[in-house]
Amino acid sequence: MRENQNKEKSLFKSPHPIPFDAAQGRLFPEGEGVRVLKSTAEVLDEGLVDARTWTPLSPSILIEKEMLRILDQIAYRFAKLQDSMGEKVMPLILELAQETVPANATFTEKLNRLERIGAIPSAEEWKKFRVVRNALAHDYPDDPELRTSTINRFLQGAANLSALYRFVREYAGVHFPEVGRGNDMIGVQVK
Repeated sequence: MRENQNKEKSLFKSPHPIPFDAAQGRLFPEGEGVRVLKSTAEVLDEGLVDARTWTPLSPSILIEKEMLRILDQIAYRFAKLQDSMGEKVMPLILELAQETVPANATFTEKLNRLERIGAIPSAEEWKKFRVVRNALAHDYPDDPELRTSTINRFLQGAANLSALYRFVREYAGVHFPEVGRGNDMIGVQVK
């Protein structure tokens, strides 16, 4: 009997650094990983709410210290949420969906597979996040129009990433209730 339980646990063992408790049938026992993911998304959303008071930016607006603090907060949380989703959540969704992905598959191939199974609405949208993130790395001090346009596109990209997080969270809750049974799975309460 004990040997069977150990075999059953190993079937659910993820190669990803996301805790899974097969005995309890849930991800994130006591949820340290999910707390970090949820708080990252929540702080991103709070920053976006704060930014609404002065967005969209126009070239004539001087970016003040408080605005810069909020932009930095959004940029940091955007990067952290995008990285966590890409490195941990997306591979886990593929694994839970029992999608066979070759070890040498590109991230684009994985995104296309996620789109095909309905876990993300668009693989192309995910690729835009990288472009937006990279554009923000440039300051454009001599071109206020380009600077404000880049910031406005970034803020829209951050809002889109937050919406994608909620979409993936909902997908996981609907499609994997047996795994998230009664526990918070990537931030969604599954009943």
